[in-house]
Amino acid sequence: MRVMCSAASWRQDPARFLVLSTALLLVARFNVRAEEETLYDSTAQSYLEWSTYTSNPYDGLGWIEVSTFDEEGSTEKHSYQTCDVFVDDPRNWVRTTYIARNGAPEIHMELQFSMIECNTIPSYATCKETFDMYYIESDGDVATDLSPTWSQPPYKRIDRIAGEDRLSDSGETVINYEKLHITGLSREGVYLAFEDEGSCTSILTLRVFYIYCPTVIWNFATFPRTPSLSDPLVVTVVGECVQNAEPMYDVPKHHCQKNGMWVALDHGGCSCSIGYQPEGDACEACPIGTYKAKAGDSSCNDCPANSYSYAEAGEMCACMQGFYRAETDSPDDSCAGPPSIPRNLTAEVDHTTVILKWEPPVDNGGRDHITYRVSCDHCDRSVEFDKTQVNKLNMTITHLAPMTLYRFRVYISNSISHLSGEQIFAEIRVHSGQEGKILPFLIRRHRLDINTRKVIAFNH
Repeated sequence: MRVMCSAASWRQDPARFLVLSTALLLVARFNVRAEEETLYDSTAQSYLEWSTYTSNPYDGLGWIEVSTFDEEGSTEKHSYQTCDVFVDDPRNWVRTTYIARNGAPEIHMELQFSMIECNTIPSYATCKETFDMYYIESDGDVATDLSPTWSQPPYKRIDRIAGEDRLSDSGETVINYEKLHITGLSREGVYLAFEDEGSCTSILTLRVFYIYCPTVIWNFATFPRTPSLSDPLVVTVVGECVQNAEPMYDVPKHHCQKNGMWVALDHGGCSCSIGYQPEGDACEACPIGTYKAKAGDSSCNDCPANSYSYAEAGEMCACMQGFYRAETDSPDDSCAGPPSIPRNLTAEVDHTTVILKWEPPVDNGGRDHITYRVSCDHCDRSVEFDKTQVNKLNMTITHLAPMTLYRFRVYISNSISHLSGEQIFAEIRVHSGQEGKILPFLIRRHRLDINTRKVIAFNH
């Protein structure tokens, strides 16, 4: 930013430098980014009211506060200026008001100033083209005009600042812009100070701020607002899972860079817990009638057949009355009931042998795997047939005795039949006639309560 002006008058009256510096103040600006928090901004103050000290109060003015209005006359600007170039060995100090650091481990400063080139001032034996910037830490606003002592120490020097662009015979000047920072802060706040030893300088604007990585949510983990550091260049931050989420394979981590930008690490993350589904950056409860059995980023599912969830955040759906899940079933499996009876049970006779045949049930209860078991009343040890569970639709029974009434039952079951408290079977009675002939007698179909051993339903 360049402002044209005449340099000839500074040879006559260096004090008129204050007028130019005030004009330059009107055009100084800062670009504040979203990842910065301003702790102090001189342009936002009604009055600066900084503290000053000069070693030669009778010969020089030291630092003085100057104010002016913009061209519209609506905005007042303030600056601190000094030009004791004709004073022997001047030492002029100016100190800001107390600046709380709000927990920032380091702070940054943006300084705008202007300076006159010494060779434009006659008899400039004491003229300097530098000034020093200092700081001192404090846990509160306790500084006075006499304390701390105006010296180094107790003040710590930040840098010696030189005017790279100065008012010269060309009649053109440039506002100088400096960026500085302080690290390793441990107390609640700081004072900043400037020491001049004979320059013609105007401090136009001063902004103090810290850079931070803003709060973000990534993979359902919240990473809090984190002040950045210059050393080390990155800060490793452990995220916290949002409500109703849980860590995946490892805790989530991000890097906060010194420029206030997050770098996502391929390291862990969070996912919605059982019973919760993603909704934006949050995890919301599964609605009634739905469920979610595993943690992850999937949505809630409608309840499987013959089940229902009666509350939000369902981890699984309860089976409705008369339906069950086996121990090996998952929450994603539907609930099943016992199968209906075997159909069309018949007996084919061949002398002392009978072959029972039947057809699958009308309703398998919701499970595809069906097994059958045959039982026989009045069968002695000589009668032979398979008494184990089978999945075939026939059974051969041999070595039957003549002139004997037999009752055969074909039991049917699926994987949840043992949970229902019922045994389902079809029944057929046959009578062996003379000469070993076996006659079909009666077919019945029953539902037997296994607890009471009572038949609770049957049909012919």
